[in-house]
Amino acid sequence: QFDVTCSEIKRMYQETIEPVERKYQYELFKPTWFSDTLKPAKPFILFLGPFSAGKSTFINYLLGHDHLWTGPQPTTDKFTVLMHGSELNTISGRILASNPDLPFR
Repeated sequence: QFDVTCSEIKRMYQETIEPVERKYQYELFKPTWFSDTLKPAKPFILFLGPFSAGKSTFINYLLGHDHLWTGPQPTTDKFTVLMHGSELNTISGRILASNPDLPFR
């Protein structure tokens, strides 16, 4: 099912977004690494909002466990990535951004 979904997303991109990119010459402005990141991968969900809006509480609820600190004051004031793994681990943002196996360029 994952491969079918990725193929459909790629087809939609090629049929609807690429023509607009060509029309407005997007290739002149996009980063050179951009096309390398358009590979089948699990989707990401981004939560944005003001502090104390309940983002971390909502994420903890979805995961069924308190993985993120919560409270009335800002507690997760940095870019945070939660990924599936066998153990809890903290990785520097620089490491995430430089790892070619991860899409955080």
